[in-house]
Amino acid sequence: ETNASHYANLGQIKEVPRSLQCTQEERLAKEDFQEDLTMLLQAQGRAISSMAHKGEEKGMQDESVPFYMFDPRLFSGYVDCNFGEISFYKLNIFPFVVDALSKHKWRTTAENASVCFIPVAIDYIARGRCGDKEPAALNQGGSWKHTNPKRKTVVSRLTPMVDNMTRAIASSGLCVGKRLLYIAEDWVSAVAEKMVREKLPNAVMAKMEGPNGDCSFGVGYTTFYTIYSPVWFREKQNYPLLPNVGPRVEKYFIEFTGSVDGRHGYKDRAALFKSKGAIPGAFITTASSPQESTVRNCSDWRTDHDRCSIMVPQHTTQIVREQSTFSLTLRGDTIGSDRWQNAISAGSIPVYVGSEEELSWLPFQQQVPWKDIVVVLDRTKFQNDPVAAINGLRKMPLAELKKRQSLIARHWADVDWSAPESRLVDNILKEAASCQCKHFADADADAGGASAALR
Repeated sequence: ETNASHYANLGQIKEVPRSLQCTQEERLAKEDFQEDLTMLLQAQGRAISSMAHKGEEKGMQDESVPFYMFDPRLFSGYVDCNFGEISFYKLNIFPFVVDALSKHKWRTTAENASVCFIPVAIDYIARGRCGDKEPAALNQGGSWKHTNPKRKTVVSRLTPMVDNMTRAIASSGLCVGKRLLYIAEDWVSAVAEKMVREKLPNAVMAKMEGPNGDCSFGVGYTTFYTIYSPVWFREKQNYPLLPNVGPRVEKYFIEFTGSVDGRHGYKDRAALFKSKGAIPGAFITTASSPQESTVRNCSDWRTDHDRCSIMVPQHTTQIVREQSTFSLTLRGDTIGSDRWQNAISAGSIPVYVGSEEELSWLPFQQQVPWKDIVVVLDRTKFQNDPVAAINGLRKMPLAELKKRQSLIARHWADVDWSAPESRLVDNILKEAASCQCKHFADADADAGGASAALR
C-alpha cells in the first residue's frame, strides 16, 4: 500500500489531502507531517500515537508468549491457602503472579499455549501457611512467624501437594508435552525442584536466584513497595508504603542496612563496619547488636548513621534509598538479596563488591542491562580499604551517573510489581518459554532420530 492509502484505512478517511500524498523520502523530510496527520485523525475522532510508538508496540506483540493457566480450583495447594497473609516478605511473588496472569492479554487456551502455568502456592505450603494453621508457625497473636522450617518438615508438607498437582494435571488432559511453569522462589522450597521433576519432567521452575539452570530461572526478590502495598496483606495494611513519584532528593551519598556477623559470606560487611575514616553522606547501619558484631551503637539514627548499630524500620530504610545516590548491595548467605530490587525501585544505583561474572544471578538478563546499571568494585581492594573504595565513587562522571539512573528508571517495571505497568510477569513468561531444558532438547533429538529412521 502507498502511505496515503495506508493512512486512509487507518483513520477511516475517504479523501486524503494532497499534502499527505507523498513518497517515503518526502514524508521523512516533512517536519510537520506527524502533527498534521494527528490533527486530521483527531478531527475524525481517532487520535493515534507516533509511528515510533506503533513500531515499539508491534515489537512487544511479536515477543508475546501465549500461555494457559490451569483452573486454580483443581489444586489443594491453592484453595487451602490464604493469600491475605505473607509467606515470607522477601520472597512472596506467587499471589502477584496469579493476579497478573488471570487478566493478562497473552492468556489463551491450552491448545494454543506454549507455556502452561500451575497455580500452586509451593512457597506458602513449604512454610506451613496453607491448610490448618500449625501452632509452631504462629505467633501468640495469631500472625505468622517467619521461621525457616527444617528440610524434613518441608518435604513432608510438599509431598501430598506434588501428588495432588500431578493427578490434577493428568486428569485435566491439558498441556500434554508442553512447558509447565510453577513458582518455588523461597529458598526453603528448593527441595521442590527434584520432587516436581520426578513427576513432571516438562515442568519449569521459577526460583529465587540465577544463573538459569536446567528448566529453571531466577526471578529475584519482592520489594518493600510490593509487600507494603495498601491493599494486599492484612498485617501490613496499617503501614502502606508508596513509591516516590516526585523528583529525587539525594540527601545521602550511599546507604546500606543489613546484618553483620562472622558468617563466611559476610566478610565484605565486616570489613565495612570495621573501617575507619570519613564517608560523607553515608547512611550505613546494622540491626546486629554490638555483642554479635563488635559494631558501636548509633546514638540516634536521624543524626548518627554511619557504620553503627540500630534497628531502622523497613519503611525508613526504603525512604533512605529513595534519597541515596548509591546503594551497597553487599552479599550475604548468597550473592543476591532483596536490596538489589529495592534499590532499583527507589532509583538508587546498586554497588556490588565482587566481579561482573557474579551478576549472573540477577533476573531477566535478556531484558535488563545489569552490567550497565550496577557498579562493581573489586573485592580485594574493598576489603583492604572500604572507605577509599566507596569515596572513589565520587569520581564518576556526571554523564555516566545520569545514564545509570536513566536505565534504572527505564527498567524498574521489569523487576518490580509496584512499578506502573509492571512487565515482571511478562518477563517470567518469556524466561519460562526460552530457558534451556534438557527434557525438551532430548525429546527434540529423539523426534529427529525417529524422522531420520523413517527417511
